[in-house]
Amino acid sequence: MRVDVLGDLRVGDGAGSSPAVRGKPGELLRLLVAGQGRPVGIDVIIDVLWGERPPRSVTANLQTYASRVRSVLTCERRLAYGCGTYRLDLTAGECDLSRFVDLAAYGRTLRPGRAVQVLRAAVELWRGPPLTAAMRDRSVVAEGIACRFEEIRLRAYADLVDAACAAGEPESVVADLRQLVVEHPRREGVHGLLLRALYEAGEPAAALHAYHCLRHTLGAELGVEPGAELRRLYQAILRGHPVRSG
Repeated sequence: MRVDVLGDLRVGDGAGSSPAVRGKPGELLRLLVAGQGRPVGIDVIIDVLWGERPPRSVTANLQTYASRVRSVLTCERRLAYGCGTYRLDLTAGECDLSRFVDLAAYGRTLRPGRAVQVLRAAVELWRGPPLTAAMRDRSVVAEGIACRFEEIRLRAYADLVDAACAAGEPESVVADLRQLVVEHPRREGVHGLLLRALYEAGEPAAALHAYHCLRHTLGAELGVEPGAELRRLYQAILRGHPVRSG
C-alpha cells in the first residue's frame, strides 16, 4: 500500500490518485495522512474541508468521503472512526510524508558523510506540500499544519548544509539552495544557508552578490534592511572570517 501526499496525491501503485479520492475525499485523505497516525477530530476535518461555511449535510458528506477513502485502502480497518475522530493507520514505508519526517530526524543524528546522504534523501521526497493551496486558503488550521511541515523541511535543509560543510562538500547543496531561495524570496534564514554554502564552497563573491540581491529585494518590497544575523554573516564573509552554523 502506498499513499503519497508530497505534491500530487498518489494512492496504491503510485501512478496517480483513484477517482474515488479526488476532490473532498482526496483532501480528507491528505489531512489524515498529515495526522501521522494520530486521531483527527471531526471539527478539524470540517474546518479544513469546508472552512467557515460547511453544508447542512456535512455529517453525511463526511461519512461518504470516508467510505470512498476506505474503498481504495488495502484494508478498510486502516481508517478507523471513534469518539468523534478519524485515524489513518499507515507505516512510514507506506507514506512519503512519514518517511520524509523520519529521515529528516534520523539524518540529524548521523556523522556528516552519512548525514548528507540521509538528509538529501529526505528533502528529495518533497515534491510539494502535503496539503493543497485550496485547503490552506480556506482554513487557518490547514495553513498551520502546512507551515509545520515546511519548517521541518527547512530544518532538514539547514542540517544538510551543516553536514555538507562538515564533510567538505558544500558545493553539492548550492543548486538546491538556489531553488529554495526562489521559493522563499524574503526568508532570511534560507538566504543565509545559500550564503554560507557559497562561501564554504570557495565562492565568496557569489555569496556577497546573493546578499546584495536580497538586500535590494527587501528594500524595494518592504523598505527594510536584512536582519542582524544575516548582516553578521555578510560581514564575516566580507572579512574572510569563518562562519558558524545556525
